[in-house]
Amino acid sequence: MIGKIVIKSGCSLCSSTINRKQKTDSDSSVELTADKKDKIDQALIRFFICCGIPFSTVGHPYFIDFVQSLCFAYSPPKRTTLLTTFLNHETAIILNKIKEELKYEKNLILAVDEWCNPLGRSIYAFIIIIASKRQYILTLKDTSMDSHTGTFNATEIEKVLTSIGPEKFAAVTGQN
Repeated sequence: MIGKIVIKSGCSLCSSTINRKQKTDSDSSVELTADKKDKIDQALIRFFICCGIPFSTVGHPYFIDFVQSLCFAYSPPKRTTLLTTFLNHETAIILNKIKEELKYEKNLILAVDEWCNPLGRSIYAFIIIIASKRQYILTLKDTSMDSHTGTFNATEIEKVLTSIGPEKFAAVTGQN
């Protein structure tokens, strides 16, 4: 069954008519396999991260309508699920790919960068640079609650070196 939805607002850009397939009990084309849902979820988290879209957008009615106009059977996850489960899963996939790419690399450089974000939180970035000058952000860590002593810094650097293999590194560099 095809229905018309008319969206009206004060903004002329938002006034439009959308034709969208409506779900009915007899419509079997709305089934979504678990594999397809996983692929959509992965594409969604990558879209939000790579495009800098605020996670709160996922709950906006217009966003939900847009997504369901593309695939009616798919319901976007809640913001908290996107921020935790999906983000953690995607991070794990990326870190595994980085470690796999670094498996046969030698003469790595570990660069440690520290800055404060707009909220005043102290952030450490651990970046691995390979011989071709390609850079991998291995870890971003909020260290606001830690005392930045020499011992603390050495411990954090040692964790990174150990996770990759200290024999692979030629140098460690950072700020003073």
